[in-house]
Amino acid sequence: MREICPSHRQPQLHIISLFVAFHIGASALLSDTIVSIKTNDSEWQDIAELPQKMTHAGFVVDEKIALFLKAVRIETLGYIETQIVKTSPSTVDSDELCGFVANASAKLSLESNCARDINGKRGRSLNVNDPDARYQKHFRRLEMGGVWRLSLPYVKRKVKVAVIDSGIDFYYDRDFSPLKAVFPKKSGGFIEGGWNFLTDTPNLTNDDRHGTHICRILAAKTNNGMAGIASNVSLVVLQTADSVTSGHLGHFLAALNMAIDLQVDVLSMSVAFNMSGAHRRAFSLMWNALHNVPGVPWDQYPCQFGGPLSMCVTVQSNSKKRKVLASGYSWGKIVDLATFGNKIYVGDYKGRSEYRSGTSYATAIVAGIAAILISMDVEPKMVKPLMIYHADPLLPKSPRRINHTIRGGALNPLNTVKGAIHYITSRA
Repeated sequence: MREICPSHRQPQLHIISLFVAFHIGASALLSDTIVSIKTNDSEWQDIAELPQKMTHAGFVVDEKIALFLKAVRIETLGYIETQIVKTSPSTVDSDELCGFVANASAKLSLESNCARDINGKRGRSLNVNDPDARYQKHFRRLEMGGVWRLSLPYVKRKVKVAVIDSGIDFYYDRDFSPLKAVFPKKSGGFIEGGWNFLTDTPNLTNDDRHGTHICRILAAKTNNGMAGIASNVSLVVLQTADSVTSGHLGHFLAALNMAIDLQVDVLSMSVAFNMSGAHRRAFSLMWNALHNVPGVPWDQYPCQFGGPLSMCVTVQSNSKKRKVLASGYSWGKIVDLATFGNKIYVGDYKGRSEYRSGTSYATAIVAGIAAILISMDVEPKMVKPLMIYHADPLLPKSPRRINHTIRGGALNPLNTVKGAIHYITSRA
């Protein structure tokens, strides 16, 4: 049994993607298997058709595998040319299936990658609560008042923002109810508000409040003394995590595939995976196919995707004396920008002001600025260059760690918007 999203040859992906910058190891192994098979000419191949192709080529096929592939649930993510097979130790396990794929690929001159699904984790969260805190101090330091004032006359359209995280409550939470919308899919049909990939239903759950916090920072309407970074947005929540799990790679890929199907403008994701060699080869090929950029060595997914439409974000120190990387967070050439991510106000909960810390919250801020630029009709390809060009110089964590730097600098939203206005007016 197969669930198929339409194949999409050489997709024109124009999604601004924001990732956290941190390194996570795989935890408990899962039973699902992730497969990508192509010809030497990069034409995607369906794993369910491999037994028949083997037979036609004169090779003997293991009957157990052939029967399994006829009956098993296979989810095909057409936009990213990847399949998720519901393997199981009681039928055919991941190792057995990957052995068959490798053998068939060698005999049929195909290029394939096959690996067991893995777990990921989200940015570090320190869960700092402060009942006396009242203000969004980081927004003032980012001069968001000036950003909103300058950008407003240039806003041309509403922006579709997708968040891959835990779920939110569109119905009871006044911060989010104005952001709910119906999103048509290129493949047909529509999504209203979001999709829960854990249950494969439109019913979002918010027992884990991480997604709620991220969405509030990014786009909350003014309530409880809080306003989000971006105001002119519609929000689609692609739930891959809850209080039990922080996300599987298979669910993440399905969410990514749906984001492309929904043609969102900005995609914020707070998850990373430490990939095996097979995973790295498969998903390096996948991302490079989408972005049409040359591959580079990498070992962390998705932050090391790179490309002109992706940004990897880390945390800037709260120091008022100098702009410096925060201790305990990632650095390196793959990291594009840093911004505040320590003790960020995320709203009021049961009468208490909530503050949180972690790379996820810095990513939400950058995603919000990206949404503002897109709403001003800045082309997606110009969002990253504008942010990096107008970033402030960022010092290493300490003089003893002079090499602990990042590719870009500290996010400067006001200068970025000023640069965007200059770009827009000169373009006209």
